[in-house]
Amino acid sequence: MFRRPDLLVLDYRQSLLGSTRYWLGLGAGGCPCVADQVTGQARHADDETHPRFVHAASNYWECLEQIRPALAAKATTSSALRGPRPTSNNGAPVAGWQLR
Repeated sequence: MFRRPDLLVLDYRQSLLGSTRYWLGLGAGGCPCVADQVTGQARHADDETHPRFVHAASNYWECLEQIRPALAAKATTSSALRGPRPTSNNGAPVAGWQLR
């Protein structure tokens, strides 16, 4: 990083990694990503970008559940998806499905 600072890219507009603000809560803008029904992607409401990954800190499942319908539209038609929603090792639900 010090020798080649030109290789460092800052993602201020969250076009690669979208981040949540769980401490604000769902009603106060804590989940800036919304489901874009047109593109089938998560859309960052503040920056109007489509982040490839969404990080939900502190088990903020409400945010992921809010954008899941748009993200799962293509995935649920796949024959590789099956079974009930898995749980993590602490019993919290995991956003996603198990692969065969």
